[in-house]
Amino acid sequence: MKIKSRVNHYFILIVVIVISFGSPILAADLKVDKGKKISSSEKNNKIIVYYFHGNMRCRTCRTIETLTRKAVENGFSDDLKKGIMELSVINLDKSENSHFVKDYQLLSRSVVVSNLKNGKENNWKRLDRVWELVKNDTSFISYVQKEIHSVMKGEN
Repeated sequence: MKIKSRVNHYFILIVVIVISFGSPILAADLKVDKGKKISSSEKNNKIIVYYFHGNMRCRTCRTIETLTRKAVENGFSDDLKKGIMELSVINLDKSENSHFVKDYQLLSRSVVVSNLKNGKENNWKRLDRVWELVKNDTSFISYVQKEIHSVMKGEN
């Protein structure tokens, strides 16, 4: 009788644990953007703004990241909230990221804007002028935002 009672207790405990941990995970999968459901076509269409850096990061590299973040967050906050734009900061010195050097023909640490259509990259642009404009916040941010709009429209 004791063994059957313990088994029942363990079974109940396992059920409680599964429900406790499973519910938030399931709920998180169902809610997107505070309850707004995103269609499958929206999930497959996205602009990704990449900032590529290495392990060693100088002051200028950090400034490029900061200004890129400002350009994206200030100019495209609605797109970020909707999930149709993403800012991705990637360390090229990690072996799993080395393919980006070839993919985007990177010559140095860079900003790249990629336009995904139906889950595949439709067009992209490397923003080489970030190094030239890094000492002028306004010009830098304007340049990045203009180039993002250009890629969004399919212009290169």
